[in-house]
Amino acid sequence: TVVKNSGSVSADSATLQGGKILFRASQRAEAGGTISAHGAGGGEIKILADMVSGTVQVSGTLDASALPSPTGGGAGGGGTLLAADGGFIDTSAAHVKVADTARITTAAPNGKSGTWLIDPTDYTIAVTDPLNGSSYMSNTTLATNLGSGNITIQTSATGTGNGDIFVNDAVTWANANSLTLNAIRNVNINAAISNSGAGNLIVRADLNGSNTGVILFGGGNVALTGGGRADYFYNPIDYITPTNFAAAMGSTNYTAWMLVNDVNKLQLMNTNFAGNYALGKNIDATLTADAVNWS
Repeated sequence: TVVKNSGSVSADSATLQGGKILFRASQRAEAGGTISAHGAGGGEIKILADMVSGTVQVSGTLDASALPSPTGGGAGGGGTLLAADGGFIDTSAAHVKVADTARITTAAPNGKSGTWLIDPTDYTIAVTDPLNGSSYMSNTTLATNLGSGNITIQTSATGTGNGDIFVNDAVTWANANSLTLNAIRNVNINAAISNSGAGNLIVRADLNGSNTGVILFGGGNVALTGGGRADYFYNPIDYITPTNFAAAMGSTNYTAWMLVNDVNKLQLMNTNFAGNYALGKNIDATLTADAVNWS
């Protein structure tokens, strides 16, 4: 029921694909030591617990980075560095708690950064635990680890929560790594998000295409000043009057995409041909009563 790591576990590799490490527990998985699966290319680390009631706690180092590796030159150096990408790290459970001491890296000095996936039922970015036992990480810890790879926070529908994400304290970073916030229901941006590097921000409400889920700005704003862009995916009240995100975005380059989740909404796109739309889920028009009209 419990997997606990406080020492060092390594599956490092000399090949382009790093090693793989999997910790799986039905109740609780604790990663407090150093877990390394890097190589010339990034590896894969998964710390998993039950998605209905389990907990993953991360307080140590998870390293799935890609290391600089020359293609030639011998022991004396030289050669050309391989353009290897960073790896993948997955911390998934009903509750995922990340301590301020956690250091997560999927960096790639000579390639593209990999991704750290955080997959709980609900998630809060805040200095302190808002609900005394909920899934959360401080804003400074999030910002620190954005320095070592892309981060995706993605809620699920398997636990007892609503599948919401809350940004309650300001997040600031300064590089080309991107932050993705994917929520089963709502994304609540209650504090500023800013990046002076080229990293992007992707925000998706209604991840499973149920027509329930919005993006709410409760006092927060977004500023991507280093060339990055923002993309928002949400359910509007109607397609004729899309939600206006301009006040929260300032001069940041962004696109707000209205989700299309069923054939009725597909048809309603003809009420606003100038709108920006994104397919929220697969649509099979042959199952409708007027399927002949969709040939």
